[in-house]
Amino acid sequence: MVKKELAQALEIARSDESLEAHDHMVLHGLYLPSFKQVSTTIKVVARLMREMVCRFDGTIDDDELKQFAGAARHKIIIIG
Repeated sequence: MVKKELAQALEIARSDESLEAHDHMVLHGLYLPSFKQVSTTIKVVARLMREMVCRFDGTIDDDELKQFAGAARHKIIIIG
């Protein structure tokens, strides 16, 4: 996952778009060292980011975003 894709996923995560139809369980365990590389859509990533990176007041948790970006860089391939 490259920075441009991360930025797009974050933009979607911060929007009002419903992401309920996109199952993010494929990313369960992303931070674990044993997590294998996975291909998924940007909306699946956005759904997980909405839950992990976005705060209830609409701001971003910068520390969580850094951690997410570090894990996603080598473990997530965006398709579609």
